[in-house]
Amino acid sequence: MSTVKINRLLIEKSINIQLLQQLLKYSDEQLFRYLDETIGKKKSLGEVIVTQGEITNLRKLCHNYELKLNQLLKFYNELCSASKITDVNDFTQDLKKRMHNLDNVILNQTMLSDHWLFHEKVLNSAILYYKFNQSQIFRNIIEVYFKEDDNATNVEYIAQKLMPSVFEKYDSICKQFKEWGKLKRSDVSLLLRNITNVNVELDFMEGYMSSKNRFIQALDNISKIPQWIERFENLKNVAKIFKVPINEDDWLSKSIRILKNNSRILRVLNDFFDYFGKNHSINQDCWDLIKALSVAEELMISLQIIDRFGIKYLINYTDLSEKLIQEGQEDTISSLIQVKHLLFPLMNKDKIENVDELLKGLWLVIEKDSTIVKKITLCNNIRVMYDYTLNRDEVTKERIKNIVLNGTYVFACDEKKDKCLVSLRCFPNNLVYNLNEILDLYERAFLMEKSKKTVDKSIDDILNDYDTVMDEFILQVDVVQKIINIASMLMELGHFGYRKFEKKIQKTSDMEDYLIFLNNELEKWKDIIDRAREKCYYLTFFSIHRILAFYDYFTSKILDKKNEEECNTLIKFVNGKAQLSSRKDVQELLCGTKDNYEILCVIGDELKRIFESIPRQSRKINAVGQRVMSDIVTKGKLFVAACTDDTRIPNVIMSLYANHGYYPEPWQLLKCTTSTTMEELIIFIKRSFFASNNGYENHLFCIANLELLDFELQYNLANQIRLLRDQKNDFLLAIICCRENGMHHHILDQFSSDVHATNGLINDAMRGIYKELCKNVIRISSDLSGQGKTEWIKEDSFNKKRFPRSFLINDGMEFGRLVRQFKECKLRPVESLHINIISAAFPGDVNMFLFELLTLGMVSTNVDIVCLPTTTYIYIEVASTTEQHLLNSLPMVGYLLFNHLTWDIKNLRVSQEIYSPIQVTCNYLNLLDNNEIDTKEILFKTDKATKEPLPAERCQNLIEKYFFNKDAKDISSFRFVEIFVNILADRLVRLSSNKLLSVDNLKLVIKETNIRNLIVRTFIDVSKDFATRSIKTKEAQLESITADDDDENARLGTIVQWDDSNHHIIFFNSLIPDKISCLYRDRNKVHENVRILLKSQVTGDLTKWELDNYDSMSADTLFLKLQCLARKTTQKLDLPEYALSVENLIKMALILLRTRANIPVIVCGEAGCGKTSLIVYLALMVEVKFQALNLHAGIDEETIMMFMKDALEKAERGEIWLLFDEINTSNYI
Repeated sequence: MSTVKINRLLIEKSINIQLLQQLLKYSDEQLFRYLDETIGKKKSLGEVIVTQGEITNLRKLCHNYELKLNQLLKFYNELCSASKITDVNDFTQDLKKRMHNLDNVILNQTMLSDHWLFHEKVLNSAILYYKFNQSQIFRNIIEVYFKEDDNATNVEYIAQKLMPSVFEKYDSICKQFKEWGKLKRSDVSLLLRNITNVNVELDFMEGYMSSKNRFIQALDNISKIPQWIERFENLKNVAKIFKVPINEDDWLSKSIRILKNNSRILRVLNDFFDYFGKNHSINQDCWDLIKALSVAEELMISLQIIDRFGIKYLINYTDLSEKLIQEGQEDTISSLIQVKHLLFPLMNKDKIENVDELLKGLWLVIEKDSTIVKKITLCNNIRVMYDYTLNRDEVTKERIKNIVLNGTYVFACDEKKDKCLVSLRCFPNNLVYNLNEILDLYERAFLMEKSKKTVDKSIDDILNDYDTVMDEFILQVDVVQKIINIASMLMELGHFGYRKFEKKIQKTSDMEDYLIFLNNELEKWKDIIDRAREKCYYLTFFSIHRILAFYDYFTSKILDKKNEEECNTLIKFVNGKAQLSSRKDVQELLCGTKDNYEILCVIGDELKRIFESIPRQSRKINAVGQRVMSDIVTKGKLFVAACTDDTRIPNVIMSLYANHGYYPEPWQLLKCTTSTTMEELIIFIKRSFFASNNGYENHLFCIANLELLDFELQYNLANQIRLLRDQKNDFLLAIICCRENGMHHHILDQFSSDVHATNGLINDAMRGIYKELCKNVIRISSDLSGQGKTEWIKEDSFNKKRFPRSFLINDGMEFGRLVRQFKECKLRPVESLHINIISAAFPGDVNMFLFELLTLGMVSTNVDIVCLPTTTYIYIEVASTTEQHLLNSLPMVGYLLFNHLTWDIKNLRVSQEIYSPIQVTCNYLNLLDNNEIDTKEILFKTDKATKEPLPAERCQNLIEKYFFNKDAKDISSFRFVEIFVNILADRLVRLSSNKLLSVDNLKLVIKETNIRNLIVRTFIDVSKDFATRSIKTKEAQLESITADDDDENARLGTIVQWDDSNHHIIFFNSLIPDKISCLYRDRNKVHENVRILLKSQVTGDLTKWELDNYDSMSADTLFLKLQCLARKTTQKLDLPEYALSVENLIKMALILLRTRANIPVIVCGEAGCGKTSLIVYLALMVEVKFQALNLHAGIDEETIMMFMKDALEKAERGEIWLLFDEINTSNYI
């Protein structure tokens, strides 16, 4: 072809691609010069030579054509596998045809719009794929999308549907890197998975990236995190070996937490490494030493043996020398001695204060000997205590061999806990192992296998027979644990076939097959549940565990009352007016099918029939108060409420519902706890999103306390909400999360555009609402304890013809336990509810418990549900605390009607029963007040007994005069009055029946006329002393609390002692009631009239009589005194040996005074001082039944309740003393 023609073809762009490619092998300048020189000599008029610029353009057009071919070919070959994409061959054949016929492809034709028509729908995706395919992030996204999209089976779908989604996702990821400092480490790790060249990825993100060098530094830091965690963990182990104190707040523990926390953002990690680099300079040699020492615990033991007994003992004891010679490690002994010399001074140091001091010590070791690490590594190979270890392991190996050859694993259901149990039975010796014992063997087997790999062949030879057996046992136990987990999940999810089951398996292969079977069963059951709930809306109101209760109700042949009660409660959860249907019709349907899906649907249809046969339950809010107008939930839009105080969550909930216009029903509200399950969240979300389709349109749903969910639950919940939000636009859903300062929650982050900061209704508005809602609820409180709160509640309850039922709330009661224990109350319609809050370690849980109970009329968890009977009167008693701390920590009780009691003697309840302690006491005080005590008798339990009780006002005045004197003027507690009255009444009843001290007898025996006056006043002083000392103890304890004293002995020291008491303790002898005894510490201080009274009881020569001197009294005489005070019969007692002293005698007398007045006794003292033996001995002497419960931290509530139940049964047959030993060690008492 002539040069002229070629020139013309170039100008007209009518040249074929193949010829153009050949020409373009030369540079633009070369080609232009050639054409100009060749044609310029021959050119005719009008002949135009192609310019150098036109050649450059032609080269560009040719390159673009080649590029399109390559882009398309790469797209088809790499993304459209011929085995999966049905039509890709058509496209690749067209490309190959074009490539093979480039001599027929004219350049100007390639520029026409229809040239690429066959590939038109693919071209844009191919161009972008060609551009980004070198990015591993981009390829990772493609891989995920292909796996998740089953429709990717043809080229057009991939190019038009799938790839645009991929590009969009890649673009969004690139945008995240714009503020890379805020990215979490876990997100970065996920995004950069499988990436080998970070710089390539960053080049693709060039337009998005800022501070590229700092980001590369952050990635470098992330890559080193495993190494740094290992270093710090090694350092922690070394600190433990050297007994260096480590706490959660030191830099080492904080560093480990920071590095292990995948949610840390990159900026924080960069700052951490910057700070660590500036403040801690630890070189590689030091880290190598730390690593060597971290696995050298046995070596440290060896060093201690050497230090104590010498190197010779270690060698002889462990047969070490022979072993080392066999292994050619004679230098090990020398290294061991050198290591001991270098390290033991550090080990033997009195105390290494912190990690930094340890590091300095290790650095000094390295400076002394730079080869220390090699020597430690060499010494670590010593098999210290080798023979002992081997012999001990032999027994374990034999047991494991027997298990593998003859063992049978038995899997069964623990019905109480919905868990799978396993036991292992071995024949022929019939040994049975529980799970803990199996795991103990597993751990030993694992350690033996691990240690076996570190020794040489000569040791392995001994263990060769057990290799297969040990490996198989470890595999068996691994499979066993997986079977337990899956079977337990099937039970928890209520699979009908796993409520009662037993499976026996022996072979490992059978266990693996059974595990596969269980996994399939689990997936099938989950699918059945999901399909049933999609068909039957009311199944979303209950967890599958509770649906089983309905199944049992409808299918059982004999009606179970407990099951019926549970089902009735579940029905009322949805509608308080609904009634549980008859079992007959449903029973026939359920018994006629074995298909699990049909069973669930039958139950769901019956629930639908029950609830749709009655009107929907709703309670309109009429209370008018200040509303928060921003707290409005809009249909189809998620409302995310963020508050800063968990005690305000009820305010937020009620704000949302107040604006909605109706009180929430139980099924509209889900309170999250740390035990909330994913099933609870899913069914609630489905219930809320599909409410409009099932007759519950315009019903507001609310999830509270989302901050208590772990990250995985929050993550799954967010995904579930997004999924359904995209499908539905007629839902009403609010979620509430308490956000603490500085804390981030996944839910708030994921729905940040929907977050509304709010603390809900103000307190006045809440009071208005609960004044309307809780007309039968009242709070009883007081500034001080003992103001008669409980008595007021009893009286008011009886006036309403209700029996008060007490529900105690104290420390250690979190939400789940509150609900569980309230369920055990089994409140009846004839009872009122007395909630007695004496303390609250979890005030937020108590507050939410009260909120649910008062607002919904029921409380529930994923395990328990309990509702209040209709028209229940509720009294909430809140214990008095310093500055009303307890009351203020429970905002809910502050919204209720209340009665705040203050001290007034006129509020003292006075029984009109003539034999009551208050009447006995006041009748004697009345005589004393009228100066008639020595002239008039008061008799009880006889024909001449006093008939008329004293008026209440007179009793109140007498108590105020004789109890509230100058010594007790600050007493403002009816409890202390009760102590005074009970002890005094017991003494006075005995005085009334004592013939010796009758008015007529005293006139004959004793000349003094005021002896009864003296006795009664002595009784008053002693009784008052009991009460006032209790007050002083209380005051001292309050002072110790305000002083924040943590010393146990200091707190015990606040209990006022009796050592300084000089009161006479006058006792009426139990064996001879007409005779009295008097106990005292100083006989010189005994009143003269008492001396005369005691002397009058003596027969014979009175000239030698004198008061007893208890200090010089023999043990036998003290024993006789105790018998007179305590014994009820003259039968011989089998008493243990006891060293009775005068102090113990007085203590026993004081205990008797309290027990006879039904007042509890607290005995304090150091461990081993004889507290228990004193009580036991006195109980034997008094001849009462005695029962003790030894408390400790492991004693739970159930054990205490069983103890009390047993004691109460015995008390019905006679008096019994209970001893709670070490009462301060248990939180459940």
